[in-house]
Amino acid sequence: MTYLRIILLVFSLCGIFISGGLFFRKNNLKHRTIAVFICLLSIEYLDFLFNTSGVAKLYPSFIGLTFFPIGFLYGPLLFLHVKSIFDAKFQAKDLLHFIPFFLMIIALIDVYSIQDGVARRQFLTENFFYRFLYYNYLRSAYILIYGIVVFFYFRRKKHNSSLADVTYASGIIAIYFASAVAVTLLTEFASGYRDFVFYYLISSSISLFIGFLLYTKSSFLMTIGKYLSSSLGEEEMKEITSKLKMELESQKAYLKRDLSIADLAASVNESSHRLSQTLSAHIGKNFNDYINTYRINYAKELLANPDFDHYKVEAVAIDSGFNNKVTFYKAFTKVTGTTPSSYRKYVKSGHE
Repeated sequence: MTYLRIILLVFSLCGIFISGGLFFRKNNLKHRTIAVFICLLSIEYLDFLFNTSGVAKLYPSFIGLTFFPIGFLYGPLLFLHVKSIFDAKFQAKDLLHFIPFFLMIIALIDVYSIQDGVARRQFLTENFFYRFLYYNYLRSAYILIYGIVVFFYFRRKKHNSSLADVTYASGIIAIYFASAVAVTLLTEFASGYRDFVFYYLISSSISLFIGFLLYTKSSFLMTIGKYLSSSLGEEEMKEITSKLKMELESQKAYLKRDLSIADLAASVNESSHRLSQTLSAHIGKNFNDYINTYRINYAKELLANPDFDHYKVEAVAIDSGFNNKVTFYKAFTKVTGTTPSSYRKYVKSGHE
């Protein structure tokens, strides 16, 4: 058992090191949510090692301070991370996900108020079956429920996303679900807290290694994604691509501001799933980027046409199929590398 604990200690320290690198690598929601998630996992592993070793007798002040509250952060962090994968922005209402965490802190105020660690451990032990066992069940249920919530959110969003994003999100959710089920079973059937060493060792090795690999190796993601999409042959995807091009160029369906992948799939007599696979595996774009390419090309024609010089940029955006100027500016800059206003000035100066 000792060598397993040493391995877990090494994994925990590696997790904290990795989370620090991810957190400061880029200032965005995607990097920082996964960084905090990994860091919290590592802290929980260290807390487990501490509470099941002789070190706790030497430094009892830290006994029983982190386990319950941390469990109420994993679900919200996973949700925000998956949300960021699909380019959704953080909103003030997302803070509501953290209410249970603060409620748990309030519920444990009497525990935290016990300054002496030995007395705190005795209090936890004496009240375990009457109180803290139910907190364990609540923690496990909360983790599992969030996995279900995130799964349905993923199902709703995946059709308009790239294959790499879908594959990565699938991997992260699968890891989370496996860990959630494992800790739920352990909470119910483990004979003691020390039995959790096997769960922590497995979850740490999977979460830290595969999660980090999935996050950093985009080529690996694409390889897996193409394998998962192999049910659709190359010739079939070429045929669907041809139908898409014909539909968009002849009917200009991209000018419809509320165009969805289901609408476009129906217009070319294909399923949304087959269309999504073709966009990701054959064309290499998600639905929004693919449609926006057509819209930007149309907008460029309007901006270069003297007959539309009286059009404001917002009017060009609406006529090109965008819902608002902000979305238009973002998409236009992404495709052309310049703003619509700068592009208009450029072409009016005699350049093509």
